Amino acid sequence: MKVPASPPSGGNRMPPSGKGRRRGQRSRAKRDRVRAGRPPSPPQGPERSPELLYRIAVHEAGHAVIRHQLQMGILERITIDGPEGGSVRWRIDVQDEPLEFMLELELWTLLTGRAAEEMMLGDCAVHRDGGTDSALAAANDIAFRMETVLGFGRKWPLLYRPATDRATLYAIDPELAEHVHGRLRSAYAGAKLMVRKQEEAIRYLADVLMNHRILEGPMLATALEEVERRALKWLGK
Repeated sequence: MKVPASPPSGGNRMPPSGKGRRRGQRSRAKRDRVRAGRPPSPPQGPERSPELLYRIAVHEAGHAVIRHQLQMGILERITIDGPEGGSVRWRIDVQDEPLEFMLELELWTLLTGRAAEEMMLGDCAVHRDGGTDSALAAANDIAFRMETVLGFGRKWPLLYRPATDRATLYAIDPELAEHVHGRLRSAYAGAKLMVRKQEEAIRYLADVLMNHRILEGPMLATALEEVERRALKWLGK
């Protein structure tokens, strides 16, 4: 049914409440930002400082550059303007063999955001409040599963040990905790090495993110072309 643009003749329409007016003003402001080519601001919470935005940009650029160069998925979107900070979205078109070294490379890509902060900014910040959706949590999950259920354990590779309470399992088997942390420590060393070699490309992509906040489509493709150009000197192409 088509909604009339104005009330019928002789009809009564109450003026919008203060809450309704504010909602309409916010919607118009968001539309104006989109028309101007700027992404909408985070829907809630305080405004982020330029320093925090740059830290998020370095973090996400670290993830994106290393994932792209290792060909660990096809990048689709990078943002530093999400409600909970930044994020990198990618897709997998061809499933590769699930070998141990592929999981180790995934650990590298998950830890390169943290590595980029440490190597380029001198320290690391909390991301996603340490929640289960953080890259660090995902890396811990993979490393734990490699040691307990995926058949790559350092101590008992053929022993299948699923667990819902990892803290308890770590408490009764501190050697398991050491093996999991050893995988993470080794992956983090590899991530730092890659960040050191890719610092120019990461810094470039972080600057682009600061200018545009969101990269996707042709704009992302153009940025990745420049990333590849800046990475040529150490990839030996």
